Amino acid sequence: MRDDEDGPFASSVFTVQDVVDELRKRLKVTINRQQIEELFTALGDRPLDKRPMVRGKRLRLWVWRDHERIEAMTAKQLAGLYNPIAAIADAQAEGRRDVA
Repeated sequence: MRDDEDGPFASSVFTVQDVVDELRKRLKVTINRQQIEELFTALGDRPLDKRPMVRGKRLRLWVWRDHERIEAMTAKQLAGLYNPIAAIADAQAEGRRDVA
């Protein structure tokens, strides 16, 4: 998945739950969040301090590439990077024009 930038790795940021769900779907294996977090920490990935809101949920995003650029983004920019369609819908519902 990661080498092909497929599934949760189509973007520079992902949630651990996205990876767990994708592995369960593709490989039919049981794996937990802690195992995934340990693996990605060993690979040099790191969780972001900023926790953007998407569709009313606060996300814990991890970054796997472009670390410096991604870490400089605001929470709203991160929400747009993770899920652009939801971020645009949220901004429109709030009357904001900062995401598009």
